[in-house]
Amino acid sequence: MHEILRQKLVFQYDSAPLHYATGVRNWLNNTLNNKLIGRGGCDFFLWGYLKEQIFQIPIANTNELRRKITAACKTISPEKILAEVANNFLK
Repeated sequence: MHEILRQKLVFQYDSAPLHYATGVRNWLNNTLNNKLIGRGGCDFFLWGYLKEQIFQIPIANTNELRRKITAACKTISPEKILAEVANNFLK
């Protein structure tokens, strides 16, 4: 069983400097079919959703921006996040 898992799984330690060398990145991209997660972390849903909700109408000032961010965050349920993350894993 362990051999089967090792053939299918890849463990990559975040922030390891070796992963950023051009040769290593090319090898990882070729080996993992360009499915390498970027250095910026996962962005399955949250930032795109917030931008879509917040910037529909121009914002007058920072207080309005804060209010819109808070309001948009309150519309996100744990179920919605789970559904969006699961949807991204299926892609």
